Amino acid sequence: MLVFQLCRYAEEWAKHLADRNAMEHRNDIDLGENIFSCWLGKPQKANDEVTISGREPVDSWYKEAPEHPFGQEPINLRSGHFSQVTSPILLC
Repeated sequence: MLVFQLCRYAEEWAKHLADRNAMEHRNDIDLGENIFSCWLGKPQKANDEVTISGREPVDSWYKEAPEHPFGQEPINLRSGHFSQVTSPILLC
């Protein structure tokens, strides 16, 4: 799958999740995906919007680096987000 196709595929799923106000992984893919959420506290008003930059999720996923078994196949998912962020295959 070409990079632009993969980016479009990811954007399509992100929009689907936003429309449904849901947070879940796709069930029908063989690709990895990282989904980020965080607790920001109670909004001041019901319609308050919160903006998160791309830095917050990536910083969070990079914190998994100490759990990553460099040079070997991981035996658990504790560094799964980190391994996808550092993959040389994709930059969306």
